Amino acid sequence: MTTTAYRPAPVGREELLARLERVLHTRGRALLTGPAGVGKTEVALAAAARAESRGEAVLWVPTLPADRDIPGAVAAALVASISASVSWPTARANTGPPGSPGAYDILEGLPGPQRTAVAMLCREAPVPDEGWDPIALRLALAQTLRTLAVQGPVLLVVDGVQRIDADSADLLRFALHLAPSALRVIAVETPAAYGPEGPGTGPPGPEPL
Repeated sequence: MTTTAYRPAPVGREELLARLERVLHTRGRALLTGPAGVGKTEVALAAAARAESRGEAVLWVPTLPADRDIPGAVAAALVASISASVSWPTARANTGPPGSPGAYDILEGLPGPQRTAVAMLCREAPVPDEGWDPIALRLALAQTLRTLAVQGPVLLVVDGVQRIDADSADLLRFALHLAPSALRVIAVETPAAYGPEGPGTGPPGPEPL
């Protein structure tokens, strides 16, 4: 995790950012929703930078319009974000992703079936003819997030939850349902009323702002 400088709230958004942080502190989930271009992502970025300045781990998962049609796309992006941005002080080091010497394999503690499922999710192993093992995938994501949160507070930001594919939405709902309170979530959404991308299918139970 890299610590960034304290990021000021976007102009005119100080009260909204303060409310966002209160909601995250009390409920652990928050939804930023509204038309495209109103500054939702900037507010989320400011909250993420403040969390990093406090020494928290921040996972930023952007989505793309094409993700809705790719099973597991956003869940794979989440696993990649964890692998690329988190180091473990007490874990065994491995080569890590390119450009990140000393990174750690955050999945090495998972049981074999769960680890294989995540490898398939990230396209690092072939998917068998019968498809993914949905139970192993659910357990793998849940255990990965839980293990991460044990190390300290974690903020997960999903930017564009209206573009989450159905498989990833199902996996994230299960994983977040089992996540400890140290894992907080900001969901950023541009709903159908404001654009053609369709209704959000992201993590359940956020507090709208």
